[in-house]
Amino acid sequence: MLADTERLAALHETGPGARVQIAVAPCTPFTASLELFRESAELARRLELRAHAHRRGRRRGAALPERYGIGLLDFMEETGWLGEEVWAAHCVHLSDEDIDRFAAAKTGVAHCPASNARLGCGIAPIRTMLDRQVKVGVGVDGTASNERSDLLFEVKQALSWRGRAAARPR
Repeated sequence: MLADTERLAALHETGPGARVQIAVAPCTPFTASLELFRESAELARRLELRAHAHRRGRRRGAALPERYGIGLLDFMEETGWLGEEVWAAHCVHLSDEDIDRFAAAKTGVAHCPASNARLGCGIAPIRTMLDRQVKVGVGVDGTASNERSDLLFEVKQALSWRGRAAARPR
């Protein structure tokens, strides 16, 4: 996967404004090894590419201590997945401390409200993230959890949840 990512990156223009953006994106800590996550982060930095991964939170994040002996944000930090080039999708169940760590590392969040609703994951604390200077963008999730890939629909969903996200219970 790493060699093919490097091969594809060499074939395309990179940087802002490029028509095709190549990103390094191992799926999850449950389908990829600790080593692959470390090497992926190193490759992204070496080639000056974005790094992307899904970070939903509670359900799957609870298995990390069993598998690696650390929590989600510690996993991200230990493997190099906190940084300015990193965008994490979802981030529904981040604690206040987690949000502060994202802000300090300049790690971005791709907010996917329709997917989160369909999967019953909850509402990401976007207002808190923005207040603490976390970069937040709107994204579409894969077809298994969205079916639309309609960015304008996601923007509408994000705007309609705006008030409810601030009032969610902790």
